[in-house]
Amino acid sequence: MKRGGDDFRQSQKMLSRWFNDAGKVNHARVQNAPYIGALISPSRDRARALNKAYLSVVREQSYIFGRDVALNPATNVFREIDEGIWPLEREHRFT
Repeated sequence: MKRGGDDFRQSQKMLSRWFNDAGKVNHARVQNAPYIGALISPSRDRARALNKAYLSVVREQSYIFGRDVALNPATNVFREIDEGIWPLEREHRFT
């Protein structure tokens, strides 16, 4: 189970830093973080790579996939959505 790190929950650096092999939060590491920013900030190399990728999106003005960038193809998303299946039960829908 992959949880955290970016919008698609797949930043390997964050996953290896703050989660165990079973995908659960490593509470000891989190509690020993030097400051709150360490929990959410990318490494210097990742930040530079994200900035470079975002710059190319801005230059192209190509927001077809949104404004956020992913350094690797997203694996935690649906490739297709069956539009015949409602995402919510009737009592939870707002129409």
